[in-house]
Amino acid sequence: MPNDTIITCPYCRTAVPADTAVCPDCQEDLSAILRLRYGHAIYYNQALALAREGKLDEAIAKALLAVECKQDFAPGHVLLAKAYAQRGEWSKAEASATRAIELEPENESLGGLVEEIRQAMHSRAVARHREEEQAALSRRRSAEQAMTAYERDLKRAFGLGVGVTAFFALVLSLLGGKKKRR
Repeated sequence: MPNDTIITCPYCRTAVPADTAVCPDCQEDLSAILRLRYGHAIYYNQALALAREGKLDEAIAKALLAVECKQDFAPGHVLLAKAYAQRGEWSKAEASATRAIELEPENESLGGLVEEIRQAMHSRAVARHREEEQAALSRRRSAEQAMTAYERDLKRAFGLGVGVTAFFALVLSLLGGKKKRR
C-alpha cells in the first residue's frame, strides 16, 4: 500500500487513503477515530492560528489540550513556551521549553529558545528592580518635599503666632496703661 494510507478501517480492515475520513469499502465515517489519533495536531493548529491572532489565552488553552492528547508532542511545548513568554510568564515558558528540549534534544533551535527566555527573564527582573528603585526614590522625594513644606509652614505659623502674641501684648499693655491713667 502507498504511504498515503492514513488508517485501517476498524470495521472492514480496509486501508483508508489520507484524503478521506470515510471508508471507501464500508462507507463508515472514521472522523472520530481520526480526531482521536490526530487530536494533538488539530489542537496545535488551532492554537497556532489563535497565537498568530494575538489571542494568547485561547492559544495556550488549545496548546495545553494538544500536549494533553500527546504528551511527547514537542511542537506543542514550544508553542506553549513562546505564548507564556509573550505573556511574561517566564517560569512556565522556561518549563515548556525545557520539556521540548527533553523531547527533541537534537533540535538546536530549542536551546536558543531556552536561552532567549532566560535572557528575557533576567532583563525583566533587572527592569522590575529599576522600576522599584525609581518608585522608592520618588516616594522618598515626595516625603522629603512634604517634610520641607511642613517645616516651612510650622516656621511661618510660629512666626505668625509670635507676631500675633506680641501684637496682642502691645494692645493689652496700651489698654492696660490707659486704664491706670483714669
